[in-house]
Amino acid sequence: MKRINQTALLAVICALVLIIVLQGFAFSGARAASGVFGDVNGDGVVNIKDMLCIRDIIFGKEPLASVNPDAKTGATLFHQGLLPARIDRKWGYVDKTGEVVIQPEFDKAYPFASNGLALVIPDLNYDKNGSYKHGYINTQGEMVIEPIFDYADDFAENGLAAVSIYDEKEKRFLGGYINDKGEYAIQPRGDWSVRSFSENGLARVDFYNVNGQGHRVCYINEKGEFVLSLMFDVEFFLSPFSNGLAELEIESKRGFINEKGVFVIPAQYDDARSFSEYGLAAVKLGDKWGFIDKTGEFVIEPQYNYVWSGFGSTGIAIVGDSWTGEMRYIDKNGDTVLETEGAIFEFNNGLALGGGGYIDINGNTVISIDCECVAQGSWIVNNGVYGFYDDGYAICRVNGKDGVIDKKGNFVIEPMFEWLQYSYEHADLH
Repeated sequence: MKRINQTALLAVICALVLIIVLQGFAFSGARAASGVFGDVNGDGVVNIKDMLCIRDIIFGKEPLASVNPDAKTGATLFHQGLLPARIDRKWGYVDKTGEVVIQPEFDKAYPFASNGLALVIPDLNYDKNGSYKHGYINTQGEMVIEPIFDYADDFAENGLAAVSIYDEKEKRFLGGYINDKGEYAIQPRGDWSVRSFSENGLARVDFYNVNGQGHRVCYINEKGEFVLSLMFDVEFFLSPFSNGLAELEIESKRGFINEKGVFVIPAQYDDARSFSEYGLAAVKLGDKWGFIDKTGEFVIEPQYNYVWSGFGSTGIAIVGDSWTGEMRYIDKNGDTVLETEGAIFEFNNGLALGGGGYIDINGNTVISIDCECVAQGSWIVNNGVYGFYDDGYAICRVNGKDGVIDKKGNFVIEPMFEWLQYSYEHADLH
């Protein structure tokens, strides 16, 4: 890891010499807030971020203080105090000490939802319909919703779960939404495929071969009412809504629509990524990537060969020349915050995986530990979290076994499980 020279480095050095004067004017509020001399961004430490803040104010840029590597992800490793664990090829649940709380008796087991229920698959042997049965357990391991569903997903924050069941009479799958009692809140039907509700309170349902004309994508609310309908007679791609916009590809070009189905950014890009909570999206023109805001204006002009991740709540993106070559953390001005070689990971809760352990925003190795594989254990579907979660834990794999470490690098659960945190994305529901 190395910190590279920034633009106008000489100006930064000169600014440091004049810091007393500068603090007396532009930075008096920051100094008063932190009480640390030279601490421009108010984090209690004088470091590279303070120097870059000074540079940016001098040259009229938005300060790098908007970079927040300590930002929370909104995801915890333990749900309801429990974590899925695989033992002897079966899944159960352990607590924060590694003690088995729910015995390993499932072929698949997923994290508990906020309503205290977890999706499980007792048996992965396919039935005559080419599927296997899904049910839901409580934190005592009791099956409270029997495994009768051919496909199912986790409960969303609104308390509804998308499920599908094969109807012998109709000879097709019926998809609907159940509540935590296993009752249908939105009645099943056979002419659509269902997906989970997203954070905007809408769920996508798909109708195929509508009147022989094409594919209809609709969004429903929690009452099952249709709030948006889009008809396609050509090949398309439609992402989930993120920050109020969804990425839509039509005839090999991508743009963004709002929740009314209206293009607010025309389909003009060769590739694109969803808008993050930071309000920026990565888009590709020709063979170069850049970043746009929600008006479609380029904030960072196309110049990168590859984008590993866009701007999240940290205000940091990862870009580079190739998948495995030189990679850089950048701020929304396009300035390099940190540079490294090889694959690197996002900052979560102040730390990022890399350099033989976990590094801070200055590139310093804070935790020296060799985790063999974190991709399966530390990846949360739909949250995209590598490394440390908001509850201060991360999964670390040693000698083919998963354990859990804290932010000091100490194992709170020794590496003794085949896998922790089952994370493969569920198949699309019928």
